[in-house]
Amino acid sequence: SVFVQLPVECTPISILQKPVEQKKIKPFATVDLNTADTNSLILLPGIGSKLAQRIVKYREKLGGFVSIDQLKEVWGLKEEVLELNDKKWAVNAASIQKIAINACDVEQLSNHPYCGYKMAKIIVAYRQQHGKFSSFENLLNLVGMDQEKLKLLQPYLMF
Repeated sequence: SVFVQLPVECTPISILQKPVEQKKIKPFATVDLNTADTNSLILLPGIGSKLAQRIVKYREKLGGFVSIDQLKEVWGLKEEVLELNDKKWAVNAASIQKIAINACDVEQLSNHPYCGYKMAKIIVAYRQQHGKFSSFENLLNLVGMDQEKLKLLQPYLMF
């Protein structure tokens, strides 16, 4: 019998072990809610794939976020998660998709979370009876439209 003395770093166990690759997540300053995909959102603490999908879906319904506070409207997104990521959210409102108030139909308006079907019908009917809207103040003439609702809708409408 012949025995070969191997150095410690070449023992059979260390030869069989593969080096473990550690994935490093690059730290990022902020996540723009209007451009982030679900993969970017999942990297944030407390955000899983379902919640990331809900955030993106709500953003699409809105036409984009104008405020970080709108995240409170995403179903299932808890206040603790919002606070945990407080400094990581950002909103670039330049990419908001606007609705042409004087050209849209009931369906297009009613799909917006801040409008709904009833208000969309009122807007289109008023426009058909009285002509095009010339300012946001004209919308206050509508039954059911108040300053609060108008403030929510204003960033998403164009004349």
